[in-house]
Amino acid sequence: MHVLIVDDVTANRRLPAVVLRRAGFEVSCAASGEAALGVLSHLRIDVVLLDLIMPGMGGIRLCRHLRASPEHRDVRIIAYTGPVDTAERDALLALGFDGLLIRPVAPAEVLRAVGHLADPPSTAGLAPARDPLPDQTAR
Repeated sequence: MHVLIVDDVTANRRLPAVVLRRAGFEVSCAASGEAALGVLSHLRIDVVLLDLIMPGMGGIRLCRHLRASPEHRDVRIIAYTGPVDTAERDALLALGFDGLLIRPVAPAEVLRAVGHLADPPSTAGLAPARDPLPDQTAR
């Protein structure tokens, strides 16, 4: 499985990248939505861990772009952001995000979230379900 981490803050890319690589995932990183599009045009990406607020093309705009693009429509997308309330969480899921990780995030949460989307359950011949992750806003 190949994961793309998109965040304009280097430290926010570093932790999940290390955790996922150690767990055996292939990982690429991008510092902007525009850079992410470049990566997506050259590599097959299965899951995108996507910061919402970045200069230029932010995460919401990139998510909309991917959902509208036939070649990227099935990429799994996890919003990777600061605290959000229930209404904001629901709005993100309605926009096409498959899950949500709230920073700061524990390594085990990163593995669980990506693993949940990278290897979803399937029934013979049917497409995998796109179940959203449980609410992680309560700590």
